[in-house]
Amino acid sequence: MDDALSTWCVEQGLGPDELAPPEPSSDRDGRPLLRPRVMEALDELGESGVLVVTGPAGAGKSIAVAQWLAAGSRSFGWLTLDASDADPATLVRGILGALVRRAVVPPPPRLPPSHESVDAHAWWIEHVVLPLSDPGPPVTLVLDDVHALPPGAGCEALAALLHDRPARLSVALVGRELPPLPLARLEAAGAVGRLPSSTLWLRPEESDAWLRARLGPAATPEQRAELHARAEGWPAALSLLALAWASRGESSSRRALDFVAEEVLDAMTPEHLGVLLDCAVLERLTAPACAALTASEDVEPMLWALVDKGLVAAMGQGEGWQVQPLVRAALRRRLSPEHRARQHEALARHLAARGRLDEAIEHALRSDGGALRVELATVHGFSLLRERRMGLLQRLLRAIDEPVRQGSSLLATLWAWAALRHAPERAREALAHARGVVGSSEPALQGSLDALEGFVSLRLGGTPARLEAHLEDDRGLPTGLVVALAVGAGLGAEQAGDPSRALARYERAARLALVATPALPSGLTAMAHRARVLRRLGRGEEARRVIDEGRAAIDEHGWTALPVVAELELEQAMLEFDAGQLDEAEHRTIAGLGALRLGDDPAAIARGLLGLAIIRRRRGDAEGAADAAAEAETVARGAGIPPLVAAARQVIESGEPALVAPSMGARAQAHDAAKPEPEPISTRELEVLRLVAQGLSNQVVARRLFISPVTVKTHVHNILGKLGARNRTEAVHRARTLGLLA
Repeated sequence: MDDALSTWCVEQGLGPDELAPPEPSSDRDGRPLLRPRVMEALDELGESGVLVVTGPAGAGKSIAVAQWLAAGSRSFGWLTLDASDADPATLVRGILGALVRRAVVPPPPRLPPSHESVDAHAWWIEHVVLPLSDPGPPVTLVLDDVHALPPGAGCEALAALLHDRPARLSVALVGRELPPLPLARLEAAGAVGRLPSSTLWLRPEESDAWLRARLGPAATPEQRAELHARAEGWPAALSLLALAWASRGESSSRRALDFVAEEVLDAMTPEHLGVLLDCAVLERLTAPACAALTASEDVEPMLWALVDKGLVAAMGQGEGWQVQPLVRAALRRRLSPEHRARQHEALARHLAARGRLDEAIEHALRSDGGALRVELATVHGFSLLRERRMGLLQRLLRAIDEPVRQGSSLLATLWAWAALRHAPERAREALAHARGVVGSSEPALQGSLDALEGFVSLRLGGTPARLEAHLEDDRGLPTGLVVALAVGAGLGAEQAGDPSRALARYERAARLALVATPALPSGLTAMAHRARVLRRLGRGEEARRVIDEGRAAIDEHGWTALPVVAELELEQAMLEFDAGQLDEAEHRTIAGLGALRLGDDPAAIARGLLGLAIIRRRRGDAEGAADAAAEAETVARGAGIPPLVAAARQVIESGEPALVAPSMGARAQAHDAAKPEPEPISTRELEVLRLVAQGLSNQVVARRLFISPVTVKTHVHNILGKLGARNRTEAVHRARTLGLLA
């Protein structure tokens, strides 16, 4: 700007701050840090008559537009708006000053006095439209902080100007959100270009380049990646984190969260903030879930408004929305414990009513709703058993006050079944207590305890009693219980060397389960056992037909996500093993084990691992076979299953394929001594354990928890001692059997 224009701006009372674009970020040597991807996106939209760039505070909107204009050849004027521009005369003064300052239009002799009645449109036509009507290079007028323009006369004046522009003038509206401007007609004409707010978020490679330029070689790639993960791609948050790291060598999110709280949450309308706070416990927002948590009847328009602001992302057709992670973290920081607990309870009830039981239980566990947990266990406990989701059931029961759990005949019975996941001896103790609570008028629960007693005996290599007696007269017993009794009787027949009787019992269990209303997924377990017996009798084709029938039932009833489905897949893998299809068998077994771990039934997991060991041994992978067998031993020993411990030892010590029946196998010669109750794990140790279970190293765990690797090593040492584990893998398995890990 030459001296004459500078003098004119000063004379008109126009300060340089409102007419100058922001200074771009620079590296340690003063070179500007450019964002080529954003520049390209702006280039594609640059010919739009009205360019809209919106996003939350600190997303880099203004700097990106300023860099784009500086890198190009087009002339531009820049005006940063504030609340005073609600006055049309003030708005006109600022716009003309921005264009005159850059010599885009000639200076008028004078500008209209502020806060006086003025025909803004006439000034626009005379001093902008007419001078720019002649052919010439394109010109851009940037109106920054457009969100500061309140509804009223200023908005109306701006709307008129946008609809009456010269052909070579485009207007860029930059801000956190648009004021109420009628742009529908311009959009219909294709004159509006919108830069998606998601374009402004930094990608990992962009964060890395920016941090390298700002921090230099002192920050390692891992440290830069950690800073990006904490910033979640938010430019201002990344800058604050980098500042904290450079000054103190730490990567706390506190400054970033303070920024979000002050610049984003505090600027929201009370209605928007209230809805987001009420929905803060949600990872994914859906209209029904939000309605269950808020007093608002229709939150969708509100959520779409937040999408426009870049604070919420739409996840696709029918998938709902997701709050930007840093915003969600800042919201959760504002929740009181009571508010958080109420949200979890309301959400748990909402999810349970829609059949999403896993999620409902997770939220119930985070609430203060003791009555809700009892209700979920009472209504869904036996369903969880039939679906082999033992770990989830045990976590739910463990969260119920012990006097309530022990005083209820139903809950005591469920607790006894869940205790089988730990060890048969614990199940026996819980079984004895349950028998004292269950009354003579509850034949179904008495039969359930008899079935449990049979399974405990099988786990220890014994022969179950009482099951056949119940099956001879099953009138009045629930179908699910009869299925469990028949499966137990089938296992007992296998143990006694009577495959014909075993097949008959499994067939009965499968038939009853699949014709029940609703059909019971426990029938898949019976079908898997039946397929195994047929395979071992050399009747492979029949085994395949049974597996095909099971798969048809899975598709028909939508059971694909249940852990019990994996039992059929493991039997299919063994058929492939028999046919010499070792690669297919190994891949199928590994996939099946992944599903079984979701149910956290140690017996099923140990059997799957033994199958994997056998397959790998046949493939010549002695090391892989030994690893699988060692893990099987750890799981079986932690759950107190001597037959499976013995089978795993056989594979480890002899290297021979232990063709042990996946049900129980040969009897153990000696029973392992019951392990003492472990010393309680502290809250911090549990945090470390959860990260260790994800396979993370001590160094990564330390960064996640903001503690030193030496401290992590100490925690791991204490965890091993408390769980009686020899290594990290054994500790994770032991923790899962104890219900410490989901």
